[in-house]
Amino acid sequence: MSRSNYVILLLIVNCKLVHCVQIDGDLVKNQWIPKFVNKLNEFQTTVMGYDEIRKMLDAFIEQNSLERADGFEEFKRIFQEIQLRYGGLDQALRDLKIVLESKKGNGTRIKNTLCCALNSDKLSYGARFRGKVDMNNACFGSNSNILDSMVTSNVMDVLMANFQNHLDVAWQYYADSSGQFLQYPSSDRQCDATQTSKSASHLVEEWFVEKLHMEMKNLVVVYDNGGMTKERRTAMTDAVSRTLKTLTHLDKVNLVVFPVNNSTSAASPESCGDRLFIANQKNVDYLQRFAQSTPGSSGTADIFQALELAYSILVKERQQHQTRFDHGKSMVILLIDRQKDMLASRPNHDSIVNLAAKYEQQLNSSLLHFIYVMETSRSSQNFSSVPLSDLQIILQTPQGLSKKGSLMVYKDLDVFTEQVPLYFQRLPPRIDKEKTIITPLVDQKLGLLMTLATPVYNATKDGVVGFAAVEATLASVFSSIVSFDYGVHSYAYLVETRHGHVLLHPKLRDPDITKNKNSLFPPLEIVEPDLSEDQRQKLLTPSILSRKFSATLRQGRSSFSSEMKEVLPLQPAIVYYQRLIDTDLCIVMVHFDADSEQSIPINLLDNVVHAPYHRVDLLIDTPLENKLHKDYVCQLDGRFVAYNESVIKLSPGVFRNPELYKYTPEDFHQAAILTNFLLANAPTTLIRDGK
Repeated sequence: MSRSNYVILLLIVNCKLVHCVQIDGDLVKNQWIPKFVNKLNEFQTTVMGYDEIRKMLDAFIEQNSLERADGFEEFKRIFQEIQLRYGGLDQALRDLKIVLESKKGNGTRIKNTLCCALNSDKLSYGARFRGKVDMNNACFGSNSNILDSMVTSNVMDVLMANFQNHLDVAWQYYADSSGQFLQYPSSDRQCDATQTSKSASHLVEEWFVEKLHMEMKNLVVVYDNGGMTKERRTAMTDAVSRTLKTLTHLDKVNLVVFPVNNSTSAASPESCGDRLFIANQKNVDYLQRFAQSTPGSSGTADIFQALELAYSILVKERQQHQTRFDHGKSMVILLIDRQKDMLASRPNHDSIVNLAAKYEQQLNSSLLHFIYVMETSRSSQNFSSVPLSDLQIILQTPQGLSKKGSLMVYKDLDVFTEQVPLYFQRLPPRIDKEKTIITPLVDQKLGLLMTLATPVYNATKDGVVGFAAVEATLASVFSSIVSFDYGVHSYAYLVETRHGHVLLHPKLRDPDITKNKNSLFPPLEIVEPDLSEDQRQKLLTPSILSRKFSATLRQGRSSFSSEMKEVLPLQPAIVYYQRLIDTDLCIVMVHFDADSEQSIPINLLDNVVHAPYHRVDLLIDTPLENKLHKDYVCQLDGRFVAYNESVIKLSPGVFRNPELYKYTPEDFHQAAILTNFLLANAPTTLIRDGK
């Protein structure tokens, strides 16, 4: 079609109505039409012809299709994507907290359903959970009294909206101070084989609220093992086991047992080298087995030797990881059977308070002591060598609770066993954290999880009444690390800075397969042995701003877990790192200089004037060849007009979550959903109702 084929038809209406203005025909003919034709010709000359576009693209490919790799730009992209995903979890948590505290609304009602009494016919497979769930309802723990007290009718709507709007959100919870909990979506994941609540989750124990209030702890449990009856020894080891269960992955712990081997000596598990274990499930199970399997001793119990070993463990831990150690509260729990003399081997013993003071000076902080005594009616006569007054001096108070701990005496063994694990209730008052992050948690189906929890307040009551929490998989939130593919040799990984462990890494396998001394995860010094101690310390004390340093490391993705690591040469690299705000997680990217010398393709559609909106390149294959094909475009008189595949620009306001839409790259799956919505009016959760 040529330009002569254009016909411009102007219909001039002589309007005689009061509100109309008659148009002068000569004005239209002599001024308007010529001006319009000129503008049309001007526009037509500025739009390149199809052949011109092809020539330009061919030349561009030959001359400018490659650019130098920029490691810092890639690191910023990775970190921003992680930040966006983490921000989605944080927003979901805040929305849940708000609705729990407001008690307003009349939305979707929550059914009175127990998690361990679900109808399997109503469950369907949920890919995000790797198991069967009921997405239309939440469920409760052992009873649903929580429904009337806190969970209002709007909560269900928020739970469902969080799942739809935030692709990384998996499980969501509310738990009150009594340990009752609400979980969305409904599933029996908290139930054992007998379909009763197993209360194994860190979110559903009775001490849920208090636990998330506590300081991170550096804890040594010192317990008596000598000259006891079977009944008393069972009570002692049960108290130790229950105490270990109160710990989270943020804590570190070890045990000291005294006496052992029918002597006066004290001992701790040898496998940790007289230091502290991270209180993950594997280590807690190991310490419980140690306590239960250590045989009773007929030796004389020397409390000084036991305490000295406990204090030395804390000192060694601080020497190894001072910064991380100082983030926690140093504590000793001492469990004593008062049936015997504990200082017979030291008639000229120093004061216990002097012993504690000496080690406090080395720790550069005060020690909390929680002392629990098994009392009997006849024991006071045989305990003169360690009077209770001497133990109380440690606490700087003659009676019970103080700033430095507490001393409790129990005659009933059952009460003793129940009260020892409640030591945290005697911790000094502290300001509640607005948010607590617990990671990593090992889930059999989902792999590694992270939990974000926040206190829920009641305006009519004093203080916290419960906690809201959301869980997500590390593989989802940190997918930029899991799927890292930049350059040939470069790699990225995730470091948990409190314990110095690498959680995600290109060569890191499933935690159940990864074998390392007393740990589910390899420490940083194992993963990066070629970094100096100062360089590793930088990664363990990162800023919320991006930082970098130069290093010489072994190439590969990476040499960790590789049989070739000994023969690979050291090569120069830049290490970029940054802490994710509010967390102890550091994102690290190692960019080798060799990768900077390798050019990478430019996405031409980002540099062409006529490039379409919203990654239409994903639908028509153009980024693969970086060329425009004749079949992909419409043309008029040999000139480019548009792509055959029309692109519709949707306003962010039509989406359920405009911010997520604006700042998240669109993928093929989302594009296909929107295409079906536009062509066939197929329902989708991406678009707001009524749009």
